[in-house]
This record gives sequence, structure tokens and C-alpha cells, in this order.
Amino acid sequence: THLLHAIGNRVLERFPGTQVAYLSAEQFTNELIDAIRSRRTAEFHARYRKVDILLLDDAHFVGGKDSTQEELFHTFNT
Repeated sequence: THLLHAIGNRVLERFPGTQVAYLSAEQFTNELIDAIRSRRTAEFHARYRKVDILLLDDAHFVGGKDSTQEELFHTFNT
């Protein structure tokens, strides 16, 4: 977590205005589930697919979570 924040802070120092998002894989998964349940996936996509850099902590958390892995794949490729 500290390393990810340091990376994000360094990017912001060197490239002000860059949109950086920090979150854990668990938070990403929980927000995805909430978005699906509340039918707000477009808002979820807009939040994370528009950032310049997505820093995801504890990526191992998505192991075995096929839907979350697929969403991450599409998010990173956007």
C-alpha cells in the first residue's frame, strides 16, 4: 500500500493533473458488485476507466473471481 501511494505521488509530482486512482482489489470487487446490484455499472466504468493510472493493491484477491478479473481486464485495456 505504501509503495503504491509513493508511486502515485511521484507520478503526480512529475505529471501534475494526472488522474490516479488507488484502491485495493477487494474494494474494486465490492464496488463492482454494488454497481451490478444497483444497475450503476456505467458509473462504475466511468469512474475507473477514465483514470490515467489505476493502482490496485492486493491483486491476488481477485484470484478465482472470474467476473472481477474480466472487469479488470476491460478496465486496463480502456
